Parts: sequence; structure tokens; C-alpha cells
Amino acid sequence: MVLISLREDWHRSMPFLIDRKASLLLLCLCVARTSFAGEASLGEILVTPSTPIRPGGGRDSSLSATVIERKDFEQKKSSLAEVLSETAGVQIRRYGGLDDFATVSLRGSTSEQVAVYLDGVLLNSAEGGGVNLAAIPTDQIERIEVYRGAAPSFLGTSPMGGVVLIQTKKASQDRTTRFSGSYGSFNTLETSLHQSEQFHQSHYAVDYHFSRSDGDFDFQSDNGTPLNPNDDQTLVRTNNEFQRHQMIFKTGTESKKESRFEFQEIFFREDRGVPGLGSLISENADLSTTRSATKIDWSRKNLNLSPFFTFQKQQFTDLEGEIGLGSQDNDNDTFSYGADSAAFFLLGTTQRFTFSANYRGEQFLPDDFISPPDNSKSIRNQIAVGLEDEIVLFEDKIILNPSLRSEHVVSDFSTAESSVHPVSGKLGARWIPDQRFSLRSSFARAYRVASFSELFGDRGSLIGNPTLSPEQGWNWDAGFLAKTDFFSLESTYYLNHLKDLIQVLQTSQFTAQAQNLRSARVQGVETTLAIPLTSFLEISNNYTFQWPKDTSGLPGSDGKFLPGRPRHEANSKLSLFNRFGKIYSSLEYIDDNFLDTQNLVRVDNRVLWGVGISWTPTKRITTGFDAKNLLNDRISDVVGFSLPGRSFYGRVDVSI
Repeated sequence: MVLISLREDWHRSMPFLIDRKASLLLLCLCVARTSFAGEASLGEILVTPSTPIRPGGGRDSSLSATVIERKDFEQKKSSLAEVLSETAGVQIRRYGGLDDFATVSLRGSTSEQVAVYLDGVLLNSAEGGGVNLAAIPTDQIERIEVYRGAAPSFLGTSPMGGVVLIQTKKASQDRTTRFSGSYGSFNTLETSLHQSEQFHQSHYAVDYHFSRSDGDFDFQSDNGTPLNPNDDQTLVRTNNEFQRHQMIFKTGTESKKESRFEFQEIFFREDRGVPGLGSLISENADLSTTRSATKIDWSRKNLNLSPFFTFQKQQFTDLEGEIGLGSQDNDNDTFSYGADSAAFFLLGTTQRFTFSANYRGEQFLPDDFISPPDNSKSIRNQIAVGLEDEIVLFEDKIILNPSLRSEHVVSDFSTAESSVHPVSGKLGARWIPDQRFSLRSSFARAYRVASFSELFGDRGSLIGNPTLSPEQGWNWDAGFLAKTDFFSLESTYYLNHLKDLIQVLQTSQFTAQAQNLRSARVQGVETTLAIPLTSFLEISNNYTFQWPKDTSGLPGSDGKFLPGRPRHEANSKLSLFNRFGKIYSSLEYIDDNFLDTQNLVRVDNRVLWGVGISWTPTKRITTGFDAKNLLNDRISDVVGFSLPGRSFYGRVDVSI
């Protein structure tokens, strides 16, 4: 259990949105506030953590959330995809090795239905496609919040699957310099440097990360004939090398008059080869990505304003046509800009009321150096307003959190325009009868607006469909948290009804088009059990069961399992530690699942086992060694994208 002072925390919260339809609901809640005003106080509210062994929970206590602190993954070789995969309700789809492209799915969602934020900057692009988790190094991460199902209202989006909030390192109170480096299999090298300091009312922090790998692991190829094992062979993954740079700079001030200002710049650059699918080897195709994100946070008492600007350039070259149909030489630029604003008000002693307004504009400018140029610029403008009311009743034992948001989205292409006006909202509640037990439940409506490529095509084989409706989702969940001196147990049941799903269907021998499908239903149970066996030994276990079914009514897919969603996933971690170091082991089981909508292509279940050790000979130096996938399991998450087998890494961390 954690005591959180809302009077101190609210002015730091991020904006969230609502619709004018909230007025009646808020009026009813105000009546409830008047009835119980003398029984509760907003001075302190008891909030239970969603991750039992963590010292804190998410910022919206009515939602199903897991908080991952830095201490859970530091001093060992881990990617962001690995860290998230150890959380109940999270599925990772990997498109290569440990540090290769990977996306996240929450409760059976697609990767596009999950919003990923880095220090408050939305990484999802209107162009389409999921966020690459490999582009966010764990060396720079301080804290991760994973919201499954409904999204917190303080965000400027309403994703159907959930949200991953990533917070990078803050400035240390004393001047701090940290260096870390690791080296291992496939000539993989990582280095990180952190420098920060606080002085008077100001601070700054600089983080630089560099990584590279040859990615030349062995994999089993079926030679394009999956039904004939006689021609299977072992090949080396070629053209799979990459090199990445990421730098984060923060500076700001915080005065005694409750005003705060912070400037942040994030720069990312990656150059990588693009290997072929399966046995179709690509030797020369390559992709370069450059991204810059600038954000300013200003707050004073109960007001907050956060303007932002991001730029991304992707340069893809495949002059010999090794990847797709024909030669390609593309240069795609994406700009996004806007501002989030919010005003916070205390209504009496038991309510907090928030009004927010958000604007986000995006421009996608593709350039093809082989095909004749045309006017293919895409523009999207989003304006949203929102309201939220958070109520505490019966001496902090009941927390209610209703919210609504209304949005106006206009997408414009050279020959077509799309305009939608989605409304979303949620109602969350938590009951805390005592400090050892709590119940929570939430109901939410969310949506996803079609991407530029789905609406307007990609100038290739994908034909645009400007009549697409937004995907819609109704999410409901209910769960409990029980905590004793001997264990912490949390379990949640969830049910998601999905409508107007956007899925790409083949329309001719050479073309495909995104279309709205009727529906799908995903339900399941998430369970987390943590057992501190002794003061130096602990074990934690996560288990997820889900039943993801296609209910669209389409021949061949109706009643089938949704692809890429295993029914059973389990993860167990064991840690033995003292002040000199730690020995740890993780075991992950992923059930067999299908890779296609008609359930014809199945991948077997797999077990991923990893072990590691870290040693701290002095206060300022830590060394470690990690072994990944010791059972050498090479099952693929996606057709044609092989995964590596056994690998080993050494690591050193130095603080000055």
C-alpha cells in the first residue's frame, strides 16, 4: 500500500479529454460529494499498487496497471521488449534478434491499438505501424507504467488496447556521472553515458546511448516448403546488422511559487540492413531512421501547458527489388506538432475536477526517387476537449473516476478527405476496505482512427479507402489485490468487444485494401503472484489466459482464433541477492498460436530460459553476465522473421 498526496501530485498530472455529455454525470457525482463531504478528505488518498512487490502504482488507481521500476531491470542485459514481456497481459511480437524490431500487444490488441509515450511524447505516428520497442534503450529508462484495457484520462489519446508510459532518468540531486557497457553474441556492443546535476532551483541531465550488432545468428530455413522437411537447412541471417544512437537532454527550473519549467530534446538515429523473409535472402536493402522530439512542460499551481514538435525521416533503399515487388528508393518525412493543456480544480474536500484541451497536427510527406513524383502529402488535425471528476468517499475507502472526451479528426489527402468525431470515456472504481485487500473495476469505450496508409494507400500495392470508420472497443474488467506478509496476489478478468476492425484484405492478384470488419471478442484472466521467501530470496509469477476469437462472420475466419495471440503465457522469476550482488533466473512459457487469420499456419509452444549474475565489488562498480534462451528455442513470432537461439552477454557499470 502506498500513501499518495494528491494535493502535491495533481499539478504534475498530464492533460485528459471529455465530451459535454459529461455534465449530467458530473451533476450526479456532485450530489454524492455533497452527501459525504464530511466523511473524507483529499489530503491523502490510499492507493494500492497494481504490481504487488513494487513501492507504488499507476497514476490512475481505478485502472488495471503495472509499474516497473528501474531496479527491476538494471545491472543486467535487457531490452524493453524483454522487460515488458515479464508483465501479465502483455504480448511481444519480435521481428528478429534481441535488439531487433519488436512491437507490443496488450490483452490481444494489435500493436497499432497500443499508445507508447516517451516522457510524454506520443511515439505512434499517423503514417501507421506499431512503435518499435528496440529503439528505446533500457539504460535510459527510470520507470514504466503499463495500463491494460482502458487508458488514463490525463493522456491526449484514447487507445483501444492500452498505454505504455516510459519515463527516462531524471537529474540526480548531486552531480552524477554513470557509464555502462556490454558486449556479447553476434558482435553486439552497447554503451551508455549519463551526466546530471541539480543546483539551486535548476537541473540538467544528458543521456547518450550507442548500440550496434552484426545480427548474424544461425536459423532453420524450410527453403520455402514448410510441408517438406527434407530440404530444410541451417542458414546465417545476413544483412541484419544495425547501428543506433540516441541522446536525451533535459533542463529546467522549479520555483517555490509552485511554478515549473522543463525543456527536453530527444534525438535518435538508426542505420540497419533489412534481411529478407525466411529463405529469401536480401543482401543490400537498408533502412535509415532519424527522429527528433522537442517538448516544453510549463505548470503553475493548477495550470499545465505542454507544446511539442517531432520530426521523423525514414529512408528505405531496395534497388534490386530483394524485399518487395520491384525496386524501391523512398524517403518519408513525418512532422507532428501541437500542445496539451489542462486546468485542475478542487471541488470541496473530496473531488478533483479537470478540464483539458489538446491539439495535434501531423503531416506525412513521402518521396519516391524511382516513380514519377506526385502530390501525395497527407495531413491530419486533431482537436479534443475533455473532463474528468475524481471522487473519494467514506474516509478514502472508495475512489470513483469518471471521464469523457470528444475529438474532431480531419485527415486530408490530395484527392480525398476523411472526417470523424469519435467520443470516448471511462468509469473506474476502487474499493479499499483495508490495507491488505482492494477491489477495482473499470468500463471504457475507446477507438482508433485509421492511419494514412489505410486511408490513402502507400503508392504501391495497398489501395486507400477514405471511407474507413474508426475501430471501436468496449472494455470491461474487474479484479482484486490481496497482500499479506507472506505473498501478494492480484487477479483480473477482462472482456473486450471490438467493432469495425481495420484489416487489410486482398482485392486482386496485385492489390490489397484496408476494410472494416464486423467484430472480434477477447476475454481472459491475468494473475500475478509475488512471494518474498526470505530477506534475500524472492520469486514472482505472472500468468495470462486469453480466448481471442474472430466474430466477424466472414467465411474462413469467423470463429477462428485471432493470429499472434497465444492462449497461455506464463513467466516466473527467481532472485537471490545480497549487498554484493544478485543471481537471477527467468523462465517464460508461450503457448502455440496461429500466424494467419484462417488458422492454417501454427507455431509450436516454446520455453525461453535465461540466467544471469551481477557482482558489486565496490559501491561504484557493478559487473554482470547474462545467458539468453539457454534451451536454444528458435520459434518465430511472425512468418518469415526468424529468431536467434542461445546467446551470451557481459556487462559493466561505473558511477563517478
